Amino acid sequence: MNKTYLVPKLAIEGIKKNGNSYLPYILITSFSVFIFFNFNAICDNPIMKNIPHADYMMMLMYIGRVLLGLILAPLLISTNRFLIKQRKSELGLYNVLGLDQKYIGAMMLVETLVLYVMTLGIGMLVAMVFSKLVFLLLLNLAGLSTSVPFTGSVSSYVITVSYFGVTALLNLGINLWEVMKAKPIELMKSSQKGEKQEKHLGRKALIGVGLLAVGYASALISKVNSLIFLEFFLAVELVVLGTQSLFKSGTIAALLKLKKTPNIYYQKQNFITISDMLYRMKRNAKSLANICIFSTMIMITLLCTASLFLGENPALRFNYPMDVAYDLDGNEFKNQNEFEEEVEALKAKYQVTVKDQIIFRRQMLAVLKEGNQFVENKERDWFLDNSHALYLISLEDYNKLSNSQVSLKDNEALIFCNTKNFNDQTVLLNDQTYQIKEELDKLCFESKQPRNLTGDKYYLVLKDENQIAHWAEEMSATGPGNWIYCVRFNLEGNQKKCDAFIQELDNWVLQRPGGVAADYVGTWEQDTRPMYGALLFLGIFFGIIFSGSLLLLMYYKQVTEGFEDKKNFKILKQVGMSDEEIRKTIKRQILTVFFLPLIGAIVHTFVGMHMVNNLMCTIHVYDRQMIFWCSIAVMSIFSVLYILSYSLTSKAYYRIVK
Repeated sequence: MNKTYLVPKLAIEGIKKNGNSYLPYILITSFSVFIFFNFNAICDNPIMKNIPHADYMMMLMYIGRVLLGLILAPLLISTNRFLIKQRKSELGLYNVLGLDQKYIGAMMLVETLVLYVMTLGIGMLVAMVFSKLVFLLLLNLAGLSTSVPFTGSVSSYVITVSYFGVTALLNLGINLWEVMKAKPIELMKSSQKGEKQEKHLGRKALIGVGLLAVGYASALISKVNSLIFLEFFLAVELVVLGTQSLFKSGTIAALLKLKKTPNIYYQKQNFITISDMLYRMKRNAKSLANICIFSTMIMITLLCTASLFLGENPALRFNYPMDVAYDLDGNEFKNQNEFEEEVEALKAKYQVTVKDQIIFRRQMLAVLKEGNQFVENKERDWFLDNSHALYLISLEDYNKLSNSQVSLKDNEALIFCNTKNFNDQTVLLNDQTYQIKEELDKLCFESKQPRNLTGDKYYLVLKDENQIAHWAEEMSATGPGNWIYCVRFNLEGNQKKCDAFIQELDNWVLQRPGGVAADYVGTWEQDTRPMYGALLFLGIFFGIIFSGSLLLLMYYKQVTEGFEDKKNFKILKQVGMSDEEIRKTIKRQILTVFFLPLIGAIVHTFVGMHMVNNLMCTIHVYDRQMIFWCSIAVMSIFSVLYILSYSLTSKAYYRIVK
């Protein structure tokens, strides 16, 4: 038969004959096409740029697109390595039977084209069917209108076809290099070839321990500051490198140590397991390290997603302890009763209830904090590290707000900080000293959180308004008579009616002289909901990707081990081991190999909880206890799913070995 016609036939037959290995590759690649196309179609949809409050969401989606590309390519390349590993003996046989290397290369090219067209077609077809559903999920999580039409842009198709085309070419290049560099006899015996013994195992294991220790230390000592994301990626990179080094060198060093321990090694149940694992641990170690890393990624992703979902409402309430906040300029807004009358009229119009209303007056000073002293910030430079806002409140107003009967002397004050405690017995305004009678731990209209990154606010309660007016003039506030009337209240009723009530009241306040600021929890929720929704969407999306990647790695690990162990266990049977003893040996080896990554991932996740806490602080989720219980739930659920995945994938191993 003409070789030109034989090559395509061999390519198709090769895919069919190795269906057990190719089917998971086809499924995961098609799934990757589906995900990648949907992501690009959403990012490139022109409607997205016109959706209100979607800026945060679009920024996160663009970041997610880059991360998706960086994750999928290595996954598909490593999966391809499993395939070529299984094909080497077959390709070597073709070469021995007279098929030249150029024809083998042509056959591999045909296989690559067939797989590329097949996976691209399946992925695109599934994307066309389910893309609208994925788009609606994003809009729903982001709290946006679900009536927006979904269309796949031309650029989405072009980027997807190009991305997977480049990946296919990379895989083809790797395959050709692996096959062409080896002699036919080497290809045929590649499955029987052992791994070379690593040199300097102890030194490399220590390096792995060192990298892991530095990564753990970086995670544990990280603080909530502007460098938190840089510290996070640094810690992740160190832990990844340390994990790979430990699994590659540390496990071999440990096995060699066991081999040198006679009372352990020379037991029948341990002898075969240790010897076999030691023989191929270098190859095992790489996939085990990847399984550990992907397991950690899944748990961290699910932990962040669950914490975000449960912490969204507390984060909302941290920023808005009360639903509505109005600030009115006391100089220009003379008639406070007029405001109250407008509120009453709008309450009747929209049938809403105003409750828990508080009214107080304050002066704000722009100050620089130097130790326990506040001095005037003459340049009004708010970007200085020690630049803060200092709010002065009268004792009379404080007692009304807190329903208390505190008394102060002329040289005494109460102080409150919305972040860390002031922690001093005295406070100086310029050069005048006030004794701190009490440092307050709460105010009804302001939240306190030491890890808050939005900036320190200080509230100082003085005996009377004359003192406040003096400091307002002394430290160049907007004017000694320029008191700000602060009105805060909660709102109950139908959500749409509450929104309409606030919109009309906002217009009324801001159109009048003296309307300084109007804040409403509903407006803040509308502004931030797209950001939280996009984060949830990305968490779910990447959780699915990591889970699929993990399942694939476990499957191919089992298949690879099955083919490598098949002949070995036949030999064991020939030398006298019973089927029951062989099964126990297989079970012991698989359990040891596959549960090491789970243990490592759980340890990584426990250590990473501190950094997750800090990352959550950047979006105002501060509940450590909630995050802790989320982590326990995530690790427990993941462990169950991991065991189920192990059970499912191990069946492929047992089928091959038998």
